[in-house]
Amino acid sequence: MRLEKEAADWFSRMRGPQAEDHRADFDAWYSVQDHAQAYERHIRAWDTTMFLANTTTGKGRDLDRARAKLLVGTRGAFVASAALVLVVGAAAFVHIRSTRNPAGDLARMEIAALDRPPRGIRLPDGSSAILDRGARLQISYNGEKRALRLLAGRGRFSVAHDDRRPFIVEAGAADVIAHGTLFDVEFLPASIGVALLKGVVDVSSHSGIAGRRTHIELFAGHGVEVCDGSIGRLTRLDPADRKWTADMLALDGADVVDAIAAFNRTSASPVVLEGSSSCPLKVTGTFRRSDARGFAHHLAANFGLTMVARSDGSFALLQPAQKELAK
Repeated sequence: MRLEKEAADWFSRMRGPQAEDHRADFDAWYSVQDHAQAYERHIRAWDTTMFLANTTTGKGRDLDRARAKLLVGTRGAFVASAALVLVVGAAAFVHIRSTRNPAGDLARMEIAALDRPPRGIRLPDGSSAILDRGARLQISYNGEKRALRLLAGRGRFSVAHDDRRPFIVEAGAADVIAHGTLFDVEFLPASIGVALLKGVVDVSSHSGIAGRRTHIELFAGHGVEVCDGSIGRLTRLDPADRKWTADMLALDGADVVDAIAAFNRTSASPVVLEGSSSCPLKVTGTFRRSDARGFAHHLAANFGLTMVARSDGSFALLQPAQKELAK
């Protein structure tokens, strides 16, 4: 139980106003596999209480009191709260499947991913989602459809088959409709990307412009982007690009500027290339997206740059001439 108590303490601390003051110590603690697993178990328990709190029965209970106990630091209080969460975890999803309010809807709820490696969410119907860093997802199920709205970031959705209720993910102007399949949806810099790994989905733009394609049937192994109310051309998926759920970024001859931009999209510690190089720099390799220092160190070592860790948590890559100016 000592490890679970440590996880609960860190969970409380990293959600507090002084979280960044503890970041270095937390990263060191979290780097141990058993610690990381305990922390993820605590997050899943928290999500379970959030699911239950949004059911009709859950709204009639004082779950705030239970959540407060979950974060108490004393051993006795933690043991009691852990037991409560285990009970909730065993019953919550069954309860969600069977409980409806008078309108037949489940109350809308929102889940936000932390800045840790991608984490999984089990949905009420047996489907699941993996949310990338910074992703935010709203969930609203009813008797006619399973509706989700991706508000930011990237998600992978594994859909349980249900002929009666389509599974719909809305992101920006894009709608993806599925019945049983596996696909990614993500916010790109200027568009919404959809990548299909298994099955078939319908992709549409609900803000379509006359004369532009606004609907397409997407087959496994292909991707498409929705931009300005129009659906772009089909592209074939590179399997390396789909490794993000394992916290890995695979690059094959990418321009260094594009490589850094791809890394920074989901990094809590940005890497910054100062100035420009007189010759094109190409990056190849597989990098852990949670290791900004390691990524920056690799670029510095391979391209003759100097890595500087800054007080704001970022890592600057300096050209030789800039290194002299920085002294």
